[in-house]
Amino acid sequence: MQITSRIDWLNQLNMSVIRYEKWKNGELIATELQRFPLHWFGRDEFIMCLQENGYKDISLCANYIDGQQPSSHKDTLCFSAVLA
Repeated sequence: MQITSRIDWLNQLNMSVIRYEKWKNGELIATELQRFPLHWFGRDEFIMCLQENGYKDISLCANYIDGQQPSSHKDTLCFSAVLA
């Protein structure tokens, strides 16, 4: 499988083309290309989606450590919320 990718930061879109290969007895017998658009939410957009869908007591921590605030783009964001 081979992947090529292009990121559009303004529209929050990562467009990838993935190539699948089917092999039989060591011989390539089929190839398929698939476009794979991936949109992402920012932190604030995700919090707004939770609020709009009835969640409350929303909290955010970094790297699964309660109370630790995100400080880097490398941090893993962990959301916690209660459905009202």
